[in-house]
Amino acid sequence: MEIKLEHFEPKDIERHSMALIQQELDRRHIRLDAVEAPIVKRCIHTSADFDYAENLVFSANAVDRMRTSLRAGIAGSASADASAGGRSHDAGASGSSHADASTEAWVRDAGAIVVTDTEMARAGISKKAIAALGAETRCFMSDPDVAAEARARGVTRAVVSMEYAARIKDRPLIFVIGNAPTALIELYRLIHDRGLRPAGIIGVPVGFVNVVEAKELILSLAEETAPIGDIPWIVARGRKGGSNIAACIVNALLYGIDDVKR
Repeated sequence: MEIKLEHFEPKDIERHSMALIQQELDRRHIRLDAVEAPIVKRCIHTSADFDYAENLVFSANAVDRMRTSLRAGIAGSASADASAGGRSHDAGASGSSHADASTEAWVRDAGAIVVTDTEMARAGISKKAIAALGAETRCFMSDPDVAAEARARGVTRAVVSMEYAARIKDRPLIFVIGNAPTALIELYRLIHDRGLRPAGIIGVPVGFVNVVEAKELILSLAEETAPIGDIPWIVARGRKGGSNIAACIVNALLYGIDDVKR
């Protein structure tokens, strides 16, 4: 049997893949929202599964709002640079070094934190893009204290990880869940019982036990009054998802920000 392979330069493979995805969407008469389309296509590109064109759902303005939160470190940088610039006229050469140091700390403390429920999802998020925005990623799942507390309480590490992350104050928190439905369930509880107000929730755990139900809990937030009803989310309805999908959604959000160079 003769198999004919197409040749593409490495830099052209992704572009050609996206073109094929668009052709298939057109063939199926699927029209995506212009803002949401890059996120959906990135999920299809990652999984080769066109179901994401139907089951990936977005709260109102979720993409723009999460991108704004991801840019918090950039916004902080501009403010801090202006402040440092004002001080430098009086501080002289020696004062300038001190101002730069304080500016770096201010920006670091302003950037968004992307909290994942697996190290796999965290590893899949573009480090270059995150750094460019003064943001950072965190995963508490391998923390020994988290494991010990989860064992003592008879709950999953994902539950305790969400509680640990919720203790972070004064920085935008975007929760990225691709594996553990218990993480989504705990976020729902923290939102209602502890006043947690995430800058975004990406809810795409994969599996069977409580997966659909956990996602529906997050979707139900839209039915509530503000501020809970205003929490932005992106959710993959049904059983499909995974850490790779979770990471690719974050990357699609990052790649759509002007300050990020791939």
